Amino acid sequence: SIESVLGKAVPDLFRLRFIRNVSPYTAIGYWRGVIDPLSSFCTKLSVATNQGLKSKSKVDSALETFSMMIDAVKDSLQTDFENFSKMVETA
Repeated sequence: SIESVLGKAVPDLFRLRFIRNVSPYTAIGYWRGVIDPLSSFCTKLSVATNQGLKSKSKVDSALETFSMMIDAVKDSLQTDFENFSKMVETA
């Protein structure tokens, strides 16, 4: 979850934003530092989407597995996560 990446609670996902007003191109670069190393785990989410998100238990299970995988590599990506966290605000 984004909370695992940021290391803090995100009370409203719609209020998550970059502290500075940046161009879309710059924002892509910021996100890339987080998304690239985690994208290999996305295949674990296909269990939830192969029926169009109809099974709440499959969605919950896939999200839990994905979150556990992020937590497992969090220490090795700590610098990337901290750098990204410094660039965003949650409220």
